[in-house]
Amino acid sequence: MGGSFQTSRDIFDNPIWKNIVDFRLFFLIYGQAVFAEEGVRLAEDLVLQRGEWCRSIRKIQEDLTYVENRQIKTYSTSVISRCIKRLEASQRICTRSHELGTVFTVLNYDQYQGFGGSQKQNLERNLEQSGNSRGTVEEQSGNNNKNVKNDNKENKEPKTNSRKRVYDESEVAYLSAKYLYDQINLHVKEIRKPNLQNWADDMRKLIESDGREPIHIARVIEWVVKDTFWSGNILSAKTLREKWDKLVIQMERGGSNAKYGRNARGHTEEDRQAALRDDDLANVIRPNFDKMSEVQRQRLEEYIHNT
Repeated sequence: MGGSFQTSRDIFDNPIWKNIVDFRLFFLIYGQAVFAEEGVRLAEDLVLQRGEWCRSIRKIQEDLTYVENRQIKTYSTSVISRCIKRLEASQRICTRSHELGTVFTVLNYDQYQGFGGSQKQNLERNLEQSGNSRGTVEEQSGNNNKNVKNDNKENKEPKTNSRKRVYDESEVAYLSAKYLYDQINLHVKEIRKPNLQNWADDMRKLIESDGREPIHIARVIEWVVKDTFWSGNILSAKTLREKWDKLVIQMERGGSNAKYGRNARGHTEEDRQAALRDDDLANVIRPNFDKMSEVQRQRLEEYIHNT
């Protein structure tokens, strides 16, 4: 499909910008949707109206293919299906089935097209409403009036996004956070269950912003909880991220008595093999999908998000 489409830069301040899979899928649907007022006929029994697009889940897999660590990767159909459900729940799209595939309808399609004046205000209001469908009309109207009054103040102060991202329990960041919590409880001491959403956010930063591999994070966690010094100091995802460089240096030098340090006491081949057997996260987050066993692939389908 040729041509182009437009949207507002305000999308970068919207919560959907922080969820990579949701963002990519939504803009794929939005960008490929029919623009013509008269619609497009795909079959005798199917005419796509303005703002609609028809595509199979398998084809969407191909559309969303990406490259990571020089490897071509795709999202699983279950990940894409969950993403579609989230977009429907947030009232960004609705769907219906057809023999040619799923027909996606971008809700309030025209409001995503504007740039200036009232069109831009409509777009902003639509993004806010779709991101928080529980908000009342009065609340949204009040927020818009407040934005107008505080326009000069906002120009002087940096924008802050008060809306917190909610992590699905199948996302890698959440899995990593839970793995840290479980390892601390198992090897160090029982601690009060933390807010795993906050921990997941720190893990996301460690992975996305700092460029750390999830499987490497798992290895460091295993080392930390068995180190006599760090096991009492790394009791949250935040401190794990803050002390990451020191931890890795000591781990690589074997400068501890932890079980899995390179030259540490008790670091045997048997220990390493046991760690690999028992490490759920290692089985879930493995880079070469084609080399996985069938059991590992099933677990990947169950746990990996979208990223």
